[in-house]
Amino acid sequence: MRMGQPAVQRHAHAAVSCYLAQIQHQLMFSGSSQAHLWVFDGQRGLLRVVLPDAAAMEATRAGWEAFAPSLTGDTPPPLSDRDCKQRGDGAWHQAAKLTWRPSGRSTTRPLGWKQAGMP
Repeated sequence: MRMGQPAVQRHAHAAVSCYLAQIQHQLMFSGSSQAHLWVFDGQRGLLRVVLPDAAAMEATRAGWEAFAPSLTGDTPPPLSDRDCKQRGDGAWHQAAKLTWRPSGRSTTRPLGWKQAGMP
C-alpha cells in the first residue's frame, strides 16, 4: 500500500490480513463462494471480496483434528513454547495482588507489569 492512497484502502488491507483466518473459517462452514468484508474509515467504505482458500481451509481442518483428542479425552493439549508459563513467585504474586480484586474483576486501571515490579 502506498501512503498516497486513501486511509480506507490502507485500513482495508490491514483488516483483510487481520480477519482472514476467521473469514476462511466462515467460508468453509457455509460453503459460500465468496465473503464480503466492508471497511470504513469514518467517511468512506471499501468492499473487499475474499474467495475461499483451499490451503487455509486444510490448515484449519488439520488444527481441528490435532485438537479433537483434547476434547474427547477432556484433557488440555500439551503446552508449547507459545503458551504462558505458570508462575507463583513473589513478583507475580505482588502484581496479581495489585491488579486483581477479590470479586474476580480486574481494577479499572490495571498496572503495567513494569509498574507492578514484574521482570
